[in-house]
Amino acid sequence: TATRAIDPIVARAMDQFLREGPANSSSQHSFGRHALRLLEQSKSSLLECIGATTDGMNAAQVIVTSGGTEANNLAIHAASNSGDGLIIIGAMEHPSIVEASQSKLLCRQPVRMLPATSNGSYDLDRLASWLKDIYFGQDTHRRVALVSLMLANNETGVINDLPAIVQICNRYEVPVHSDIVQAVGKIDFDMRKCGASAVTVAAHKIHGPVGIGALVVSADQKPHPLIVGGGQQLGWRSGTEPVAMVVGMSTALEVAKRCRHDGDYLRVAELRDRFESILLAELPETVINGDPVNRLPQTSNLSFLGVDRQALHIALDLAGVACSTGSACASGSSLPSATLLAMQTGSKRADSALRFSLSRWTTSEQIQQASATIIRLVNKLRNMPREN
Repeated sequence: TATRAIDPIVARAMDQFLREGPANSSSQHSFGRHALRLLEQSKSSLLECIGATTDGMNAAQVIVTSGGTEANNLAIHAASNSGDGLIIIGAMEHPSIVEASQSKLLCRQPVRMLPATSNGSYDLDRLASWLKDIYFGQDTHRRVALVSLMLANNETGVINDLPAIVQICNRYEVPVHSDIVQAVGKIDFDMRKCGASAVTVAAHKIHGPVGIGALVVSADQKPHPLIVGGGQQLGWRSGTEPVAMVVGMSTALEVAKRCRHDGDYLRVAELRDRFESILLAELPETVINGDPVNRLPQTSNLSFLGVDRQALHIALDLAGVACSTGSACASGSSLPSATLLAMQTGSKRADSALRFSLSRWTTSEQIQQASATIIRLVNKLRNMPREN
């Protein structure tokens, strides 16, 4: 769930293109045509990695962006400009979805927030009820422009049943966008089988370069750009496309797919479970937040009851253990996790929660060292005298 160091295979692929002499893929000279071929090959590879349609008139479109945040902003903006209608988002979505839906510059339509369940998934019965009432004219709204619900949560790692979400929405002719940034490359995902109209991906969660992502949209989606001034990417986003970065993103997805098939993320899940078992055994009143089974292999969200999360975060950072108090994109926020509050965990759990992230490069030795450090510091903070 955290930003990863770039994979050497990815770095070499980018370096090879840069050493050849990068060119503008919109230019008509031979260097530009070469860059365009490489760009299109990389986009096709990306589509194949996420199981999107690649051929013919129904081929999905890859809209290259500066990352997942811009792609999510673009998804909300496009839905808002596609006509009147309610936009439904989840209460546990990434800030780039929540804040985009609240911005009058990006979103002109009314927004409704789907509540979470206590295990960290979404209330699909509520979603079905809302859509049914709107479809049959029993709600103040007459149309739903978009449902945007993430595949897996960026704080707890809990995986939502996206095919079921799409099935419900298809029943009432509602398009679905999903932020799959945290999940892509780590669990199986097939956009065709799932049926989502649009998904957001980013490279830096899978050992790719920082600063590159994409909104992948079905062929029938119409462009409503945030950035204009050139008409690139079929009018979806103007600006010269960063070919080397796109090469890096597609290569990172290819490597992640191979690693997943080789069982690397099963090993990551085993390490995560061992990490949690050690902490739960040694630290009473420690709780796993979210469904302990149906979640991403690399994510652990734990509440150390009675310990201030910010004090523990600082102590762990000084001791060489990197973790977070919530979404890293909620930069500088001292507020408790919106995700945990949406799950109705209560303030005690939210105020003592930290997120730990593993990668396919995490070792058993690192798990042992981190666990020992966490146990020592949690006990130290719990034993400190409290101010009245």
